Amino acid sequence: MKTYAFGFLLFMSLLCGCTRTAIPLDGGQIALTATAIMMEEVESVPLPSSGEQAVVWIPEEETLKVHNPAGIAGDLVDELPYNQGGIYLTGERTRLGSSEWAEIAVMGEVLGWVNAWNLTEKIVSEAYCADPQIAARIVQFIEATASQDGASLSSIVNPFRGLVLRHDWWNPDVIITPEEAETLFEDYHEIDWGMIRGGEFEILGSFQEVLYPPLNDVLQSGVAPQCNDLPSGTTSIEAIWPSEFNSINYHAFHVPAPAEGNPYDWQTWVAGFEYIGGIPYLTVLVQYRGDI
Repeated sequence: MKTYAFGFLLFMSLLCGCTRTAIPLDGGQIALTATAIMMEEVESVPLPSSGEQAVVWIPEEETLKVHNPAGIAGDLVDELPYNQGGIYLTGERTRLGSSEWAEIAVMGEVLGWVNAWNLTEKIVSEAYCADPQIAARIVQFIEATASQDGASLSSIVNPFRGLVLRHDWWNPDVIITPEEAETLFEDYHEIDWGMIRGGEFEILGSFQEVLYPPLNDVLQSGVAPQCNDLPSGTTSIEAIWPSEFNSINYHAFHVPAPAEGNPYDWQTWVAGFEYIGGIPYLTVLVQYRGDI
């Protein structure tokens, strides 16, 4: 796989605003440890929060149901679209079974209760793309994956939602809790990742067997991650950021097909980050690829 070390190094240098230069090693491979040292110079300061929330994990064709009182047994009092923003928490929360419910207000009017799973802290794209915390998170994510350091990975995984994996953007979610992330690189239990498109074959196997090899190959290629932009290649189905992730910012790692090779031989991995109290956490990993 072609190395794009310079592009990644330039990305990190620009984003963190550092002047120190990390020297590429081994024929162009980026010195990630040197980049990590640069990131130590960046003070981790939470982004100022307006308290605004947005709807998440609701497909475009569906709505978020608002109930009163809390719970699906409560009266349905309103419905919010998949991309609704301007939501604020009243501070009232309650747990019903395995779900946490939050009371919300829109335009100063208390509407009722929604499942907290379907809310995310609203961060505008410009603030996200310029946040030095994200640069540090990306370096830690790449290093943790390369060294298969589950403890390091777990420390940046969303503590509320966990890490949501998708073998393909249209396949179902596989949710890894922060605790499970600690042993993700050591766990070989079989996981159902969904189906191969256009066929009837299930995708079965452990994370280590199925997702780790292509993910690590792309992350170690040295490509510069692109902020809230999803590059792709030749494929029979358009590569899109799923509507249910509309309110989640992301960085995409894209390795294009070789200039004179198979046009379907490209790959993109997208890492989506959510904020909790102004601190970003890795929430989503989604694979995109050609129809090889």
